[in-house]
Amino acid sequence: MKPFTLILLFILLPVVLFAQVSSGSDEKEWGKADSLLQQGFPESAGKIAQNLYDKARQRGDQVYMMKAQLFMMTASFQRSERAFEDAIVTAEQQSQTTSFPANAIWQSIAAQLYWNYYQQHRYNIHQRTRVEAAQEIADFAQWDASRFFARASALYKASLQQSAELEKIPIAKYDPLLIKGKNTRHLRPTLFDLLAFRAMDYLENDEKDITQPAFAFVMNDARAFSPASEFINTDFKTGDTTSLQYQALRLYQRILSLHIDDGSKDAMIDADLHRLQFAYNKSVHPDKSNLYKAALQKLADANASNPLSALASLRIAQIMMGTERTRADYDAPLGENEKKPTDFALIRKRLESIIAAHPKSEGGMMARQLLQQILAKDLNLVVEGVVLPGEPSRMLISYRNVPSASIRLVKLNSREHKWIGTSYGNTEKMLSELLKRSAYKQWETMLPSSGDYERHSTEVKIEALEKGVYAVIISANNDFSQQENAISYTVFQVSSLSIIRNETENFVLNRKTGVPVPDV
Repeated sequence: MKPFTLILLFILLPVVLFAQVSSGSDEKEWGKADSLLQQGFPESAGKIAQNLYDKARQRGDQVYMMKAQLFMMTASFQRSERAFEDAIVTAEQQSQTTSFPANAIWQSIAAQLYWNYYQQHRYNIHQRTRVEAAQEIADFAQWDASRFFARASALYKASLQQSAELEKIPIAKYDPLLIKGKNTRHLRPTLFDLLAFRAMDYLENDEKDITQPAFAFVMNDARAFSPASEFINTDFKTGDTTSLQYQALRLYQRILSLHIDDGSKDAMIDADLHRLQFAYNKSVHPDKSNLYKAALQKLADANASNPLSALASLRIAQIMMGTERTRADYDAPLGENEKKPTDFALIRKRLESIIAAHPKSEGGMMARQLLQQILAKDLNLVVEGVVLPGEPSRMLISYRNVPSASIRLVKLNSREHKWIGTSYGNTEKMLSELLKRSAYKQWETMLPSSGDYERHSTEVKIEALEKGVYAVIISANNDFSQQENAISYTVFQVSSLSIIRNETENFVLNRKTGVPVPDV
């Protein structure tokens, strides 16, 4: 969940759509500039923004000065090949020359620009030999990866240096710079929250920790999953205080401390959900899955009346389903992370409880989607490509949440068979055409069910058929509807012949006896 995003996050897009027009003066001018930019006239839009910047500067309006500067930087991406480099230079200059708190925002913007520049030029940057940090390289276009990481880290850290003052600044003051999420203002109530979570997006990425010291910080402490009131006072010991994971833990402690003290319940729960997710993703503790589930359950129980508790309970269901897996899970040696049977019945009960308690919350809506996945019907079949005439054959049916199936055989003539062979990939159209044909045979079959919402398979007999080509259609509903129904089909032949090919010759054999068939 990312409630707010600085406008500059979108400067790499060819067209920028600002979420809101200034609610202050010059509203028409802002709207005109935005319209011109969207129509592909960046120079004209930039001139209007420059005029708006001058007006804001005259009245000492720091927020609208910054909005105009960000707009002009965005416009430059449509008309200059060096816009990225120029934007970084501008952000660096503004971070050093503007007063607080604008300088903190510019530091955060500059950090992100460096990181985005690195990502865009990653391949070339990784071809460069690492140069000792003591050797100065003024042109960042010549930096190696470690310098980009170091500069971005330093700027994000600097943006939060005056944290006590940032915590006192309501985020509403910076509305003109923000694209706001729906019903999320309460989750990032202060400028500190916004800047802290922007920094967290960077700190939580593993790529910057590629080069690690021998004493690198490893998150193996179970206390990373402790309740927030205990977590904020935990002293995580390490000799590697430069580790971004360690710095992220420390920043989570700061964010949670702020909101435990100021009573911002929603902001605290949201931050704690992020913290626990981070701990789960990065932890190497052997029992991290159970630690994570227990921590989420405590968070959900302690805040049962709060709609955000639905997200905590939902994540437990996702863990139970195996949809929440970390990189460490996939890297585990074979046999250490074997899949255990999923208790879909228990998960269903949890999801229904979430929906009943908080039906309109984000967690409630996601729980409804997950429940639909569990209850979804699925039906597929496999038949041998060629079977013998006059003898029974069989089909393999795999199914989930389908108690019975309707089976229809359609006999095809040579033209229809050829049409199907040339319409590969257009399965919906082929099925629609097959359903228009008269049924050669049709019957119902019960499918063994255990009520566990798992996928099962069974074999079903096909009575003896005469020679020809057949389509077999299987449907969960007896009306064979293509809407809101599990339905599948395949085509097979009934023939007494088989063929063996080599580079120069074809051999036709009796399919049952293997005896060559002459004069074919």
